[in-house]
Amino acid sequence: MSCNFSSKGGYWLYFADAWHPQWVATVNGQKTPVLRANLAFKAIQVPAGKSTILFEYSDPLLRWTLRITLIALAGFMLAVLWSTARIIWNNQSQ
Repeated sequence: MSCNFSSKGGYWLYFADAWHPQWVATVNGQKTPVLRANLAFKAIQVPAGKSTILFEYSDPLLRWTLRITLIALAGFMLAVLWSTARIIWNNQSQ
């Protein structure tokens, strides 16, 4: 999620979105801490002037889960192709 803001004074940017420790924020290209706001949401401090804010969710477990899922899906597709080819070859030889 990316946002551009401009203000005359420093401020807190509040997002009514669930806080999680895997959220990473950058303000003008520099990392800034993502803090809890109202116990469940997130907020960051933004300096005065024009700012570009980027929020990213970075969870290594999610990446590993995606990789394992893709490998399993590829294996499943290969098994289906192999069994289909085997059926076709057996029908042609009869």
